Amino acid sequence: MIESDDGVHEAKRMYLRSSTIAEELVAAEPSNLKYRRDLLISHDKLAALALADGDTTEASRLYRRSLTIAEELAAAAPGNLGYLNDVAVSYFTLGNVVLAAGDTAEARRLHDRSLAIADELAQAEPDNLKYQRGLLVSCNKVGSLTAGSEQAVALYRRSLTIAGRLADAEPDNLGYRRDLSICCDMLGEIALAQGDSDTATELYRRSLTLCEELAAAEPDNLGYQRELSIAYDKLGEIALSVGDTTEATRLHRRALTVAEALVETEPENLRYRNDLSISYSTLAGDATLEGNLEEAARLHRRALAIAEELVAAEPGHLGYQRGVMVSCNKVGSLTDDSAAATELFRRALTIAEILVEAEPTNGKYRRDLSVSYGKLGENARTRGDSAGAIEFYRRAVTIVEELAETEPDSLAHRYDLSILYDKLGDLSRSVGDLDETERHLVRAVALSEELVQAEPANLGYQRDLSVCYDKLAYLIHARGDSNEAVRLHHCSLAISEVLVKTDPSNLMYRRDLMSSYQSVGDIATAVGDSTEATRLYQHANIIAEELVAAEPSNLRYRRDLSICFERLGALALSAGNITEADRLYRHTLAIAEELQLADPINRMYRRDLMISCNAVGNLASADGNIAEAGGLYRRGLAIAEELVKAEPTNLGYRRDLSISYSKLGDIAFATGDLDEADRLYQHVLAIDTSLVEAAPSELEYRRNLSISYDKLGDIARARGEGTEAADRYRHALALAEELVVTDPAKPRNRRDLLVSCDKLGNLASANGSLGEAAHFYRRGLVIAEELVQADPGNLEYRRDLAVLYDRLGDLASDHR
Repeated sequence: MIESDDGVHEAKRMYLRSSTIAEELVAAEPSNLKYRRDLLISHDKLAALALADGDTTEASRLYRRSLTIAEELAAAAPGNLGYLNDVAVSYFTLGNVVLAAGDTAEARRLHDRSLAIADELAQAEPDNLKYQRGLLVSCNKVGSLTAGSEQAVALYRRSLTIAGRLADAEPDNLGYRRDLSICCDMLGEIALAQGDSDTATELYRRSLTLCEELAAAEPDNLGYQRELSIAYDKLGEIALSVGDTTEATRLHRRALTVAEALVETEPENLRYRNDLSISYSTLAGDATLEGNLEEAARLHRRALAIAEELVAAEPGHLGYQRGVMVSCNKVGSLTDDSAAATELFRRALTIAEILVEAEPTNGKYRRDLSVSYGKLGENARTRGDSAGAIEFYRRAVTIVEELAETEPDSLAHRYDLSILYDKLGDLSRSVGDLDETERHLVRAVALSEELVQAEPANLGYQRDLSVCYDKLAYLIHARGDSNEAVRLHHCSLAISEVLVKTDPSNLMYRRDLMSSYQSVGDIATAVGDSTEATRLYQHANIIAEELVAAEPSNLRYRRDLSICFERLGALALSAGNITEADRLYRHTLAIAEELQLADPINRMYRRDLMISCNAVGNLASADGNIAEAGGLYRRGLAIAEELVKAEPTNLGYRRDLSISYSKLGDIAFATGDLDEADRLYQHVLAIDTSLVEAAPSELEYRRNLSISYDKLGDIARARGEGTEAADRYRHALALAEELVVTDPAKPRNRRDLLVSCDKLGNLASANGSLGEAAHFYRRGLVIAEELVQADPGNLEYRRDLAVLYDRLGDLASDHR
């Protein structure tokens, strides 16, 4: 192997001399087949150097010249199998170069041709182990180009059979045993993709055993050591697929140990350093799944540091640049500071754009570009910029739609599209565009159903379809079709139950089943069936407790359990069982405190703690324990202030801060401290106004602002400031009217308008303006009647109707 730049230059100079002489010999004796084959070999060697130097254009040109010579030789001597083998090798090598340049279709054509010739050679001389191995390699290559298809499975199985025969024929031949390991590995990947974890595990373990034997037979063979590291990684992925993060982490750490040893042995070997970067990233993924986000971020940063060193060593290496891009996205996803995350995602986007510009037809690079847009979309969404997020996701969709059109048989592209449409559905719903939400979610469901139909045994696709059904069900329910929502949720639940039955040890599937019970429980809650909702939430709670027992250190499972307690607490509260609600909410609070203690810098856990403080505070306040309520609310306020200080542009955190001020304002108002209540509500008003200005399309922010004006109106009225109260109530009314116009189907918006009318009516009545009061009461009455007609079982709506009848009755009585 020639490693130095001087060595490469010298090799190229020598090969060029050899090529020149070979061309002279062919020119002198054109019919001399030996001379022409020598020229073929010279072209191959120069092409290999060009390829190693990253010049795929020159490599392709030289390999095509080799192919032309090989075909001429085979035509000149039809019975010469050696020349025919040269043709097969030329097609194979050229196919690899074309594939590296991103032209999958042409690569497939070339490798199909190589496979046909290899098959012909193997049949002509069945005892020729060289030809048999050539067939094996071609089967594997074409299989990789038709990944996921029945043809790929058939080709890999054929390769495995050949590899087994070769290993049996020459048991001491380590190369043949290595081929057998590779074949097991490839079939394992297919089994894993199809959701058959048992078969995948069996194949990967067989591959690992062979890798361990090879590494033991030649301990100084670093190639075998590297493949051993990869084998550990593969089995780790299997463990992850069944939800066993503990075993996955153990295997991935063994892979890391080997990778670290390789780098220590050859510190200048960039490939080994790249492997080490990938190992750190893989372990970071394990830590993420276990809820240890601090450790995940640390490992991803180590991976990024190595990737940056690789790019510094070889700035023109597109693969290393891609490594930096991937690591930037990973670190960005785990960075709490949205400004820092945005910077990382934009850096990744810049690299993705450079890669696409360098190789416009490279489908992998174009997909990377779509991923970068998706990351920026998620980042914008986190910052409360829904419009920006939608734009980024649409760009991602455009790229993947183009890829899907180019490769219509690619399930990977359809999978990516299903995820992107799902994201767009979530965003469209957040801005109140239910038509767009439904369009996107229906598309996501259709794509997921296509994937399941294409690969019914793929449990991953089944799982994704379950999630899509759940989301569409929530939307359909919000649009008033409870029956269809229940049907969709039950479809999701049925899939989750099948997945758990198929693979009961898979913790991820059991977690999905827990989520499905929660989803159906949410619908039962919404339609007022508290008995059924309780039953479903209790099922979810049992599973959550089992998951925590199975993996006590998994913070995500503990958080799931806290959510189950919260759901059951809400039901107990609505049933008037304050004692049970308080017990459950305090369980939630205790878990939130544990999570925050386990991972103090995790902002999601700190926010959970804030929400739990508010929930328990609400119960304390309702029970008349104002001192405890105030203490809990102030604790929540402190957390909210910390979060906003850490990330001032995060609109969600600013909204949380508004809620905390409002809770304390409610206490001040209830205890008659109108000045303190006014001060706190003014904070709320300022924040809510800034949120509407920052995100004018977010309907929820406009609703919150309406409520802020209502509360300030209540204070003004309590102070006897009728004019100020009327002004604030009218601000609230105007915002409520806008919301009803923008989203008339949402009952909550119409009820908000009813409340504003009632408050203005009460104020007018108190001021003696009975005609004005009647006007507002009648307007509220019309809304109340419509709400009751649409949802006759809703007790709150029926009470509103009764109150408004009373109000109008009182006016009529006073007028008499």
